[in-house]
Amino acid sequence: MMAMYFDKEGNELPDTKAWGKLFEDKTYQVVQQDTLTVEGREVFVSTVWLGLDHGFGMGGPPVIFETMIFAEGGTDGEYQWRYSTLEQAQEGHLNALSLAPALMTQDLIEVRSKAAGRKEEE
Repeated sequence: MMAMYFDKEGNELPDTKAWGKLFEDKTYQVVQQDTLTVEGREVFVSTVWLGLDHGFGMGGPPVIFETMIFAEGGTDGEYQWRYSTLEQAQEGHLNALSLAPALMTQDLIEVRSKAAGRKEEE
């Protein structure tokens, strides 16, 4: 049977119970979280250890970390990246922080454009 659960170092965990115990520990689970303000909106960038292989055994190392960008007023989880190692996750978090202002500004432009289009149709 293929391993599905891994600790932060990529070591296989014996069972769901061992994974669950680590997953409950938010200090273990959270790699880094930051809040930015972009165009007056709060933007939350979160990188966490998932522990469950999101590569689902499709080959390669287990995919056990995730970075997501959440924004006030939309784009919740639209921007997401996954990684196999803690080092990749830490680097990915920094990349997401640097991308977030441009992504959120573009998202806001698109939201405003769609809203303007709806007003014109009415």
